[in-house]
Amino acid sequence: MNQNDIIAAFISDIKQILAADPEQGNDLTPIAERMRKLVADPSIRNWQEEPPTGNVHSGQQSRPLYQDESGLTLMHARFGPEAMTPIHNHNSWAIIGVYRGQDLYQKWRRIDTGNEAGKAQVELIEEYVLKPGDVAIVPAPPQDIHAQQGFANEAAYELVLFGSNPAGQPRLYFDPAQETAYTAQQ
Repeated sequence: MNQNDIIAAFISDIKQILAADPEQGNDLTPIAERMRKLVADPSIRNWQEEPPTGNVHSGQQSRPLYQDESGLTLMHARFGPEAMTPIHNHNSWAIIGVYRGQDLYQKWRRIDTGNEAGKAQVELIEEYVLKPGDVAIVPAPPQDIHAQQGFANEAAYELVLFGSNPAGQPRLYFDPAQETAYTAQQ
């Protein structure tokens, strides 16, 4: 199977999973299991390591592999070992699947009320390394706050499925030391 066929089969399965879930992403476990199957496919691990283009910050690069009118979006992403991405959100649930390299992944939680513009308190709740074949669930907003970095001095290559297209949406970037957040376009 070629790359386009693999992606088409994956998206078809995801649409069936979402159609069976009246909340359209309320239970992300079946979607994560399908992503796990995708990134475990040996043919995926052999995809060319061409760095994706676009949306570059702190060693992170991504490009869409699939988008539709519902907002469902599959991205190919690379996270370099140079620096941790800023702590941020995407205003969408997501499923991350690593197919090459390792990803130091951090989950953050907002602990303030979010009522004061520019102010935010976040705390690190979990940090772990994703290896090839591993997946992570990024929960629906407002708890979709995270940061990532290639681990062990190598880049992480992954597929990321978003329930809502993150392109062009504003997202928050958090600074826990200053207890601030600012909005920027993706």
